[in-house]
Amino acid sequence: YQLPASIHIDQPIEMRSSEYLPLNYGAVVYKKTALAFDYLRAYLGESLYDQCMHAYFEEWKFKHPQPQDVKAVFEKVSGKNLSWFFDDLFNTTNQQDFALRKPHLDGTKANFTVQQRSGIAAPFVVSGLKNGTTITEQWFEADQTGRTLEIPCQGCDKLVIDPNKVMIETNYRNNGGI
Repeated sequence: YQLPASIHIDQPIEMRSSEYLPLNYGAVVYKKTALAFDYLRAYLGESLYDQCMHAYFEEWKFKHPQPQDVKAVFEKVSGKNLSWFFDDLFNTTNQQDFALRKPHLDGTKANFTVQQRSGIAAPFVVSGLKNGTTITEQWFEADQTGRTLEIPCQGCDKLVIDPNKVMIETNYRNNGGI
């Protein structure tokens, strides 16, 4: 996915197979889609994601669902508005670029701002690390970009947006690392 995205020939996930460029068929249909659902699973959490998948299977087994049916089940079960995922991420080629700004670690907590530099308004994860190991992690909703945020961070020596690279982002150079 990174290759077509970096040279600006990426295509949306939600297309007919015949519309894909040869390079994008595998990159988008198999890779980008898998990355997108990994992102959703990380955001919702394993348990809630599994509940959504099981509910979707039970409701639509032996039927012919459409993409909006997946969205309806996931939103109903999760209780969350997932338009950022099913509408924006699937139907556009907008690339995400979040940037960590004004980080401050004081030994027990971390204060920071996250700027959304481009792309779709989507949830993001910030982690506090100590010696390269994640000791705290927190997801924030898309509307919290630009605000001063705080997470508990006992003994953290580094603050990073998405250190495990579960979000679909094409620029990790500005994700932190103080």
